[in-house]
Amino acid sequence: MTEPLRVFFDDECGLCSGAVAWALARDREALLRPTPARSEEARRTAGGLDATRLLAELHTWSPREGVRAGSDAVAALLLRLPGWAWAGRALRLPLVRPLARRVYRAIARRRHGLGAARCRMPS
Repeated sequence: MTEPLRVFFDDECGLCSGAVAWALARDREALLRPTPARSEEARRTAGGLDATRLLAELHTWSPREGVRAGSDAVAALLLRLPGWAWAGRALRLPLVRPLARRVYRAIARRRHGLGAARCRMPS
């Protein structure tokens, strides 16, 4: 069985919330544990990462893989979704990873102007 993946995200960002909601809708085995970066739970479980870092980009954590950020966190998330592991593996390819990181950072810097208004997360 695959271990759960903690997903730290900015719940006040429509793009971030929408991306996590998209992933949760595809998470048939309930392997993702979404955690808003500003929450008390994030402070308890983020292992020393402060809210400023957690809000800057998506982060994931699992006991085996440790902390991942940005496009590396997206890859870790996709690897757990049925039918999307190929995309997670592609993001980890040596020729793709540097470009994915740059594209992710560019989108993350502009994310508040992208996406819909604040999304409601499924419970």
